[in-house]
Amino acid sequence: SVDCVCKSSGGSDRRAKAAHTHKPGEMPSEAADAKPAEAKQDLWQTILKDVSSHTTSRRFAKKTLLVLGKEGAGKSTLVSRLQGRKYHREEHPQGTGLEYTYLDVKDDESGEDVIARLGVYLLDGNPEHRNLLSFVLNKDTVQDTSVMIVVDMARPWLMLQSLEYWVGVLQEHIASLGLDEEVSQSMKDKLVREFQSYSEEPVSTEKREKEGEEGDVLLPLESGVLTHNLGLPITVVCAKCDAASTLEKDHDYRNEHFDFIQLNLRKFCVEYGAGLIYNGKEGKTKDVLYRYLLHRAYGLPFPFKATIAERDAVVVPAGWDNPTKISVLHGGLKTIEAGDAFSKHILPPASRKTAAAEEVEAEDEQDFLQKQQQVLASASKDGDASGAAATRRSGSIGQNQPLTPSARGVSSPSVQRASASAQPAAGGAAPASKDGKNNDVLANFFNSLLNKKPAGGAAGGAAPTKAEGEK
Repeated sequence: SVDCVCKSSGGSDRRAKAAHTHKPGEMPSEAADAKPAEAKQDLWQTILKDVSSHTTSRRFAKKTLLVLGKEGAGKSTLVSRLQGRKYHREEHPQGTGLEYTYLDVKDDESGEDVIARLGVYLLDGNPEHRNLLSFVLNKDTVQDTSVMIVVDMARPWLMLQSLEYWVGVLQEHIASLGLDEEVSQSMKDKLVREFQSYSEEPVSTEKREKEGEEGDVLLPLESGVLTHNLGLPITVVCAKCDAASTLEKDHDYRNEHFDFIQLNLRKFCVEYGAGLIYNGKEGKTKDVLYRYLLHRAYGLPFPFKATIAERDAVVVPAGWDNPTKISVLHGGLKTIEAGDAFSKHILPPASRKTAAAEEVEAEDEQDFLQKQQQVLASASKDGDASGAAATRRSGSIGQNQPLTPSARGVSSPSVQRASASAQPAAGGAAPASKDGKNNDVLANFFNSLLNKKPAGGAAGGAAPTKAEGEK
């Protein structure tokens, strides 16, 4: 008799007995050897099942994140930061219609083991590439796709325009898929249940929905909530929030402008069932955004609470907000009415023509130098002509109106007497003379006056007397 004892992972003993009578020197039969082999195989299967049932890892279905936004909104930079690596512009050339990458989904307990990968598609902001949506959103993938729309605080005047454009593109594309009414309604109902069963406790979406189905009463949605239900989980990310300081400095934005922006973004998100998260260079909400994207894609627990206190770190999960909470922002509006059009107060800066917009053709170097030579030559001729005219004018003054010291405002007695003695000579020389001859006489006369150096008050009166004696 051969006994085989196997101890399973559950602690129970299994005894397999095989009886075989044989004569001395005779080998056991093959049937007797098969019994212990089967027992060993059962042992390993039991161990594997036990490990599989107690593992913390879960098998996730293939999920996709579609990233939308205008060109320059910061989509590629944002995804690079979520991946934990630095953004390199050369890795994301302009004009790439559709890019693909992924985000690692790590196990909560170990923090290192990758248990799934969330596929990420980045659609270029150029409207010409919108037809590429068919490669991401189709009948087979639409139920496993979530959407992230990126706007940026550096250009707040484009925010609502961008959001309305992209939800319009999504709505039009989903309508073109021709989904079954049952599938479409199931997607919308799931979004409604997420809103109704929202809780700030870190519970998975799957467990929350299950508890709701088991008897918890779900309150109806408030007025103005989920009025546009696309059936897709949407997350709105306001990137480049650090640009707020630039808006204050260069465009006179005040706190009420930022409250008005937040008010309109939250109002949009409530209508479309979207979550809202602000993000900037400092990365205050990077981990929050990462966990929230996984929450919306896989239903994993979201351990963060809503916060609206910090201007650059706003976190509003879908289901938390409602029109009543949004109305709190009305108190911060002083010169702006809450119901005013977004474009009335959030205006683009004055249009400036950039160098890139204007094409300037450089003139040939030789042509430019030749023109400058002509300008200089013309200026030289004009200078000579004006000099000759000035000479003629001064000559006519010397001939017709002899300058006297009294005419120049000189009131010194000695100068007046010297002028009186000089006038007869000038009168005697009244007959016409050549141009400029009288000017030389007057110039010599006044130069002699300027060159004299009186020795004192008495000497000042003796000098003219001597001149008169000489005459």
